[in-house]
Amino acid sequence: MHINTEAKVFAQSLKIDDRVETLAPKESFITLKDHKDNFQNNPTCRLINPTKSELGILSKQILDKINKTIIDRTGVHQWKNTRATLEWFINIPNKDQHSFIAFDIVNFYPSISHKLLNDALSFAASYTDISAEDR
Repeated sequence: MHINTEAKVFAQSLKIDDRVETLAPKESFITLKDHKDNFQNNPTCRLINPTKSELGILSKQILDKINKTIIDRTGVHQWKNTRATLEWFINIPNKDQHSFIAFDIVNFYPSISHKLLNDALSFAASYTDISAEDR
């Protein structure tokens, strides 16, 4: 209920409240990661929340714009899928003169704290302007 209230206020501030639906209350559930190593002794799970806010799309667009600016200004690589990573790797000249580090991502969907989000936005603000509204 609290999320619906916040989303409504946010949608009203953007003048899109007439086009955004409220969240339907749905139960969250977990799935066991039974394919992971040592599952018998160390079972892990994934939280699935089927309720998604339409405002999440707007937030994603804002963050994508900020990320693109940071990537352009810093020259760092950020791959969004396997294909983009493979294309980048294939186009590296003189591969024998480079090193490649492989790593395994253990938790791909972490929960982000309010402090971590603010720290990330403060870092991003050193590369691009972020309006108070976008923040």
